[in-house]
Amino acid sequence: MHTTREGWLKHGVELMRPWFSELRHEIPDLYISVSFPVSGGRSGKRIGECHHTSEDGSPHVLVHPYLNDATRVLDVVLHELVHATLGYGAGHGAPFRRLAEALGLTGKMTATVATDELREVLADMVRRGLGPYPHSALQQYVPKQTTRQIKATCPEPHGEKKNGEPEYYVTRVSRKWIEYWTDRIGYLACPCGEPMIVEE
Repeated sequence: MHTTREGWLKHGVELMRPWFSELRHEIPDLYISVSFPVSGGRSGKRIGECHHTSEDGSPHVLVHPYLNDATRVLDVVLHELVHATLGYGAGHGAPFRRLAEALGLTGKMTATVATDELREVLADMVRRGLGPYPHSALQQYVPKQTTRQIKATCPEPHGEKKNGEPEYYVTRVSRKWIEYWTDRIGYLACPCGEPMIVEE
């Protein structure tokens, strides 16, 4: 049984290496740790990141501290391992999609989830080898606001401005309604359905 998050995550990576080898890909040596992502970290929207800018050239995978479900953590790690394996610049294009789907990830490629089959495999991995994820999820603290209207922005473009730049849907909403929708569906949603970025 693992006593550190990093040890647990590294073990998970090693258990996934053969999956990549079977698809003629090799996971490089890398670092993996629990940390807020470099961008959009505290919103909880970006729950994993892979960076290719370590001093020694090794990729560095970050897993969000808000996550504590072992199976979900592993499917986020798997997504980031695809990035680490394909290298800088691959993004979420066709090569990423091919490898991600072959490994059992599905959905929008910028925010994949495990298929039911992969979820079972990951859960079995936890039961049979990894053991519980030794982490207590960091709770998102939202300071109380009583009167101020809070700015919320959809991260997806909604048309273009006259100068050709993308235009984003922006609104202001009270803390009451932010908390109302967060309690019910986990986030404040734009009319288009995307989670909105709330400016604290």
